[in-house]
Amino acid sequence: MKLVSTICLLFLLHITAVARPDSLRYRNLVFEGGGVRGIAYAGALNVLEQRGVLASVERVGGSSVGAVTALLLSLGYNATEIRDLLSDLKIQQFNDGRWFFLGGFHRLTQRYGWYRGERFERWVESVIARKTNQPNLTFAELHQQHLTNVTFKDLYVTGTNLTTQQVVVFSHEKTPDMPLKTAIRVSISVPMYFGAVLLDKDNQVVTKPKKGQDYQVLIDGGVLANYPLDLFDVNHQPNPETLVLKLVRPEQATYARTADGPAPYPIRNIKQYVGALYTFVLDGFNSRQSGASERDRTLYISTEGISPRVRRVPRRQIQQLYESGERGALYFLR
Repeated sequence: MKLVSTICLLFLLHITAVARPDSLRYRNLVFEGGGVRGIAYAGALNVLEQRGVLASVERVGGSSVGAVTALLLSLGYNATEIRDLLSDLKIQQFNDGRWFFLGGFHRLTQRYGWYRGERFERWVESVIARKTNQPNLTFAELHQQHLTNVTFKDLYVTGTNLTTQQVVVFSHEKTPDMPLKTAIRVSISVPMYFGAVLLDKDNQVVTKPKKGQDYQVLIDGGVLANYPLDLFDVNHQPNPETLVLKLVRPEQATYARTADGPAPYPIRNIKQYVGALYTFVLDGFNSRQSGASERDRTLYISTEGISPRVRRVPRRQIQQLYESGERGALYFLR
């Protein structure tokens, strides 16, 4: 079965090379959030890289795990390197903090998350240093690298500011002196799982707030901007040079090929009810544009029914998601 699947993917890649015009150019690439299912992006990037689509990309952005993928791409990691990094990632290694129950409860009440998130930040430092030798690389420094080396791309990361109740975007224009690792740490701060990031008025991280100190609380960019389709739009006008990679349930991936809007959600049990409610609420918060404007510049990837819940993902499901990403890209480039 695996051999047949591989042959089919190679065949589709061949026919799309003929069917899709080479003049197609995207300057901006955006990745939606999607929990542990982000490995699917590596499959899509493999196809986009082979087709030369990535060659024209200058800016990348994303939310949550999409921000992690965007970070890797901005640093010059190729599709194979991204696949290896994400598929070998053991999410449980980031579950840090002493005294699981007592410590976890204390962290939850004081920093609004069961785990510290420090191990994750160290991992981010390592992937940045591997390509730049600067673990604390800032947005401004990355921009300078981009100006002199096309391998690097400008990075845009979303976060949710609970204090101001707004979406924030970290970039070289808005937060030039912020380390990339801080922005990624904000965007991946799954509510109640990883502790929130506290920032002062100068966007400096507050590790131990002093009494009376003013700071803002920031969490997962996916809460308010999980699908940042409009990240590179100007004056609310859809940017045709933007391509967004979006993780959707299998029914939606099929439905979106011929129709606009959400696919009907069959509800026959409590699991389906919760799933429908979760999808409705998340899509409602993140609704920006709909119709042809969305469909024409969105590469839909089926999640194969795999949950975004933070957990260890079996190797079989990792392969499923990777191949789903390849199929989604091949269909988009047909």
